[in-house]
Amino acid sequence: MAYKILVVKAEQEFVSTLNTLITSYNNDLSFSFVAGRKEAMLELQKGMYDRIVTALKIPRISDGYLFLSYIVKTLTCPQIIVVVDEKNDEVMRSINVLGIKKLFSASNVKGVLQAILEDSGLIDVQTKSELKDLDVAHLSVDRIKNSLNWVMGPVGNMIYCDAAASLKNQNDLSTLINLISGEIGEEKKIALFRDHLRMK
Repeated sequence: MAYKILVVKAEQEFVSTLNTLITSYNNDLSFSFVAGRKEAMLELQKGMYDRIVTALKIPRISDGYLFLSYIVKTLTCPQIIVVVDEKNDEVMRSINVLGIKKLFSASNVKGVLQAILEDSGLIDVQTKSELKDLDVAHLSVDRIKNSLNWVMGPVGNMIYCDAAASLKNQNDLSTLINLISGEIGEEKKIALFRDHLRMK
């Protein structure tokens, strides 16, 4: 049975990129797209989804928070990803208050897909191959934290906590680095983070 994902009013560019990336997973992932909060709530009443991906502006930010509150209160442990235009401390705090740990910028479609693939048990081959040139044998959690803080500053600690909370095996540093890269989202900063990890 396919892993079911409901996507609520992400920007058109996000949806287009996601549709391009998921073509090789059509047999394993089933996506439904709706425009706003009311449509999403009706869709959830029809049946259960394994994962919900939602923007905050659906169409207003207040609709996004109302929808998230509805999910948290009425559904049993739903897997929720929130996609935002700008990932700042204020937004992160307001989302974390609801107990939601997965927050991605709208430009980080690959990070969203990676989170879905990991939770569904599918292997993201592309992301795994990106780590082939990164030797994790010499790395430690402290080294990863230091590199992350060097690139991201004070936000680095929040990113690390979010990634570590999603990690099933705390000793799996390769997956931890992938999760952190997904949370960073920006290609240039991800490259800086990985380059810093490579430094002896």
